[in-house]
Amino acid sequence: ALRAIAGYGRHKKLHEETFFELVADLPVELVFVLTEDEAERLLALISQERLSLVYFKSKVEWGFTGPK
Repeated sequence: ALRAIAGYGRHKKLHEETFFELVADLPVELVFVLTEDEAERLLALISQERLSLVYFKSKVEWGFTGPK
């Protein structure tokens, strides 16, 4: 989970941290690295809960560097 200092929401409204702004209105980015099946199950669960979220799905390659 990454807390953003600013971001545009689904309705193109800018959300940013200012002195008087409520913390609950700040954008948060959640990043998951999942198999295709896990991603589909997660999206299905989110849909069942009737949550209205923006998501981005992309293939990734990951690994480790350095000595084992």
